[in-house]
Amino acid sequence: MHLHYCLLKNFRRLKHTRVDLEQDTTILVGANNSGKTSIGEALRLFASGDRRRFTINDFNTDCWFELNQIGAELANRASALLPRLSLDLWLRVSDEEWHLVSDLLPSLE
Repeated sequence: MHLHYCLLKNFRRLKHTRVDLEQDTTILVGANNSGKTSIGEALRLFASGDRRRFTINDFNTDCWFELNQIGAELANRASALLPRLSLDLWLRVSDEEWHLVSDLLPSLE
């Protein structure tokens, strides 16, 4: 089994980012403030399973205006649709390893 790539949305400076991961070694290269550390931090925060570790500052700045508007209008709305931080993991799984991930997939039953 191999974590093939991940999609990160609305996390810090990374609005919508795909990170391809090689099977052996992946090296992140880029200019300062390009998001290399944010990718590692996002993986760590999501993997920890503790939602309390995320803060308002983890949202991409494009979300802040929307968050402020929702806060101002919250008294007038039944339910607010807040922006979400998300991390999608895409695995490459061989036939022999299928049993390891089959429980993660949704069922139509």
